[in-house]
Order: sequence, then C-alpha cells, then structure tokens
Amino acid sequence: MVAAMFALFGGNSCSGGDGGFEAKVRESVARQMADYPASTLKDLYKSFFQDRFGPGHIVADTVAARRYLAAELDSYELPETSGSLVEPTGWQHNYVRIDLDAVKRGLIPPETLLDAFVRSANEAEAVTLDEWRTEWPWPTKSRTMEKPRGSMNS
Repeated sequence: MVAAMFALFGGNSCSGGDGGFEAKVRESVARQMADYPASTLKDLYKSFFQDRFGPGHIVADTVAARRYLAAELDSYELPETSGSLVEPTGWQHNYVRIDLDAVKRGLIPPETLLDAFVRSANEAEAVTLDEWRTEWPWPTKSRTMEKPRGSMNS
C-alpha cells in the first residue's frame, strides 16, 4: 500500500524537500494500515486530504453539522472493545479524528466535539488546489501505478 501511495502521488512535497516527507508519509500509512488493515487507497488519501484542508468542507452550516452529528450518534452502536479514541490525520498531524466512542461513552459531550470541529474549520489555513497538487503530484507517464497482485482487473 505504501508503494502504491508513492507510485500514485510521487515523493515530492511543498515542505521544502527536507527528506522527512517520505519517511513521515510512510509512517502515517503504516499506522493507518496497522490500525485499519482493510484501508483502501481512498481511505489513505482522505486522511492526508483532511490533514491538509481540515474539516471546513463538512461544516459549511453549523446547524446542519449539529443535525449530522446527532444522526451519526443515534445510529452509532458502541463496539464491545474500543481502539484509540484519538488519532492524528495525515503526515503533518494538523488535525485529529475523535472516535464517536468518546462521545457515546460520555467522555466528550457532543457540543464540545461540535464546537472543536467548527473552530477547527474556521481556523483552518486556506490551502489552494495548486498547493495540494504541488505537495501530491499526480502520476506522469513515467510514474504509473502497478496493478496490485490478485486484483480483480488482473
């Protein structure tokens, strides 16, 4: 999965090319795969995207966000065991994801989670699409993704 991530996006970044980018991305991918072995490339991309852009795309309307959170909590069933309640996003760890277990178990009040979410969205640094593309360049003809072994399209 890590190789696929780099084959797809390359190893360059707008972070100044200090050499730490690739190691940090690999570490983040390894952590995601250890915690969620069924993760797909889409799941990984989502984590890195959220890390860079924050939750602003979800919180355009706080009333709707409150309703969405309430609906999520109503439909969420607590598992018998719980993993990590807080996990960093992406490779820069600009944000964290809070597991709904923390709210359902009464460790975090729903309004506190919503407030933190909205504040995070409002305080997120604006990142342009061009900046994102520079950090995560799309494949060129010389950098194409190999099909995974045993894929349905083999």
